[in-house]
Amino acid sequence: MKFTIDHFNINVLDLEKSLTFYNKAPGLKKMGIYFINDPDGYWLEIVPVR
Repeated sequence: MKFTIDHFNINVLDLEKSLTFYNKAPGLKKMGIYFINDPDGYWLEIVPVR
């Protein structure tokens, strides 16, 4: 059995500015799963409702 993981991580300093750019940029595809770092240092996974 062969197992691989493909994962891309992008850290941003200004979420609102980054989302505005992301929504206006042509050709970018939304992936639907996002991770954010809360003020206590925990990673939160944001998953869309199915």
